[in-house]
Order: sequence, then C-alpha cells, then structure tokens
Amino acid sequence: MIQLLVIALLRFVPLGLLLVFSVALVVILVRESASSVSPLSQTAYYLVVNKNLSGLGPEAGERWLIDEKIRIGRAEQNQVVIDDPYVSAWHAQIEKRGDELWLLDLNSTNGTMVNGHRISGYRQIGLQDSVAIGGVFLGIERGEMHANCSPNPPRVGKAAE
Repeated sequence: MIQLLVIALLRFVPLGLLLVFSVALVVILVRESASSVSPLSQTAYYLVVNKNLSGLGPEAGERWLIDEKIRIGRAEQNQVVIDDPYVSAWHAQIEKRGDELWLLDLNSTNGTMVNGHRISGYRQIGLQDSVAIGGVFLGIERGEMHANCSPNPPRVGKAAE
C-alpha cells in the first residue's frame, strides 16, 4: 500500500513542480511588463523653443509636453501662445499618434515651415526637424516624464498674461 502511494506521489510531484514553476514565471513576467510601462517614468515627447527671433512669446528653452495634441497660435486658448503679428490665432497643431508626431498647419495666413519648407496638410516630424511659426523656431525633444512633474509650464506671451 505504501509503495503504491509513493509511486503515485512520484508521478504527480514533477507535474506539481512544473505547475509551480510556470505560475512563478508568469507572475515575474507580468510584474516586469507592468514596471516597464509604469506611469511613474515614461519616455515622452516635448515641444521646445530653440530660438525666438521676434522676442514675442515663449523664450528659448521653454518646453511643453506633447500628450495627444498641442495647439500653437496667438489665441489665449492655445497651449503654446505666440503673440507675434505673423502668427495666426489658431496657427498649427502637433498630434501624437502612437510613437509618431504629426504637424498640421491650420490654414494659417503666413504658413508653417518645416526645415525651411512651407507645409500644407499633415507632415510627420521628428527629433531632427525645425518648425518655424512666425519668428519662433521650435524643435522636438525626447525625455523622461515623471508622475510628480507638471506636464506643461504656464502659457507665455502677451495674450496669456
């Protein structure tokens, strides 16, 4: 009788160990994937002012988080306010689609330039591109976004004061 019990245990112990190992492996993998997509620290795209030749609006070095969409123009309701007479009220917007950024000129009077060329419609942009709106030259940066940091600084320029 004891021999039969030992034989039965020897048959099921390897299966039990395999089950415990499999469950432990799944738990470790789930924890790893959850920590790599943690909201506490993620890679983010920022719109940054590289130069401001007009002296109107944001200063060089100012930056805004590009979450889903960020609008640029003279109107106070934009996330980036540029109080420059060559900038339309609703001049342009940048949209984040997955890991891609798309710039759209919103039928502005004086146009939106990317690397010295006027765009119409949507244009994909990246880290190497220079966007000119009025006398303000903008670029894209990648960086870490932390849960305890403010996503966007206050709006600047005369329209936001």
